[in-house]
Amino acid sequence: GTYPATSLADARCKADAKRGDLEQGKDLSLEKRRAATQAKLVSGDTFREVADAYMAKRWNDWSLAHTERFRFRMQIDAFPLIGDQPINQIEALDIVTVAQKILARADVHNTRIYSAKKVMGYIGEILAYGVTLGLRKDLINTGALGKALDKTPAPIHRLAITSADEFSMFVRDLHETSLTSMAIPVLKMALHTGQRSGEIRNMRWVDIDWAEKVWNNPVTKVGSVLTVPLTEPVLELLHSMRVINSNSEH
Repeated sequence: GTYPATSLADARCKADAKRGDLEQGKDLSLEKRRAATQAKLVSGDTFREVADAYMAKRWNDWSLAHTERFRFRMQIDAFPLIGDQPINQIEALDIVTVAQKILARADVHNTRIYSAKKVMGYIGEILAYGVTLGLRKDLINTGALGKALDKTPAPIHRLAITSADEFSMFVRDLHETSLTSMAIPVLKMALHTGQRSGEIRNMRWVDIDWAEKVWNNPVTKVGSVLTVPLTEPVLELLHSMRVINSNSEH
């Protein structure tokens, strides 16, 4: 250090520490090189800093949905409890504490167990990255920790409507509902066009040929354009949608 910011006493302490490292056989140039590499990859040694570095590194490999889900879970569940802890001090019990916080939120179907186990896995990935950076010595088997929680409940399946009577009731209720959810026009479009909900939700104004009364749908799954005829009820629906979001691309 420079004088007077670094006092003579401080300089002697640092020199003694380096001398002790040398006596233990440590390669100081190697340690310095590792520290420089570490500094390029992560800004600090807290769990939050390592997590941010890990997410930035994996950004291009993950889908946008997974990236947002991962970051959201960290911000809501992990960071408030262990974000400021040095990553080398995080133990299995700290991870279980995060899981218990998730499980404590009311959930009639007990599906929070799935979220808790997922977040524990996310934390395990970050700890493994910390090992790679030399910021901690050991991994924690978060999969084994998850087995200590209750069994993940079976998914709740929404049964398909398979009878004509039930389907007619559904269509009647759909057209009589007072709900203003954007799901309503999507469902109506699906009934009239037979297209998948994802295609309908990504429908663009530029793909509609008003004169020919067709929707030139670029189906992403097959990489081709599908010409979908538009009936009068669909055209009426689209005109009503233009009132709501004509300024949008979709």
